[in-house]
Amino acid sequence: MRRTILPVDAFEYFFALGPNRSFAEVAKHYRVSRKTVARTAESDRWLQRIAEREKKLRDATEEKALETLEAMNLRHLKTLRIVQAKALEALKNYPLISAMEAVRSLETAIKWERMVRGEPTVHAAVESRHVETGPPPPAASDLNSYMRKLMEVAKEQGFMPEGN
Repeated sequence: MRRTILPVDAFEYFFALGPNRSFAEVAKHYRVSRKTVARTAESDRWLQRIAEREKKLRDATEEKALETLEAMNLRHLKTLRIVQAKALEALKNYPLISAMEAVRSLETAIKWERMVRGEPTVHAAVESRHVETGPPPPAASDLNSYMRKLMEVAKEQGFMPEGN
């Protein structure tokens, strides 16, 4: 039985087909059987080589994106430092209204710098507690019973001694 040998560039053709690559397409292009392509692909590790190449391409793309992002962040930080320096200079040299504008500029620049560096721009603490307020206020005619209910609630919560 005679084996058909694919040209050396068959792998490159297969790779160039991109995400829609198939052994059938390579077989059609080189006018050989799909089985011939599959045998060659297995012996020459085509699928592993594709995975390795694609990983290298992804890694290179991610690295380039990170470098671009880093360069952008550095440019922004330089600009923010200039704004901060000008705002501090304005605080020293100008009257109160201009100084307030400088404070706003400085505050904005500091917030942006923190954001570029991945820090939070606002620190917030939320405290929540339940306060029992007693029954709702009554109509004027029912004030006496309202006061009794209010005293009961105060006693229950320990605000009034039991004897009163």
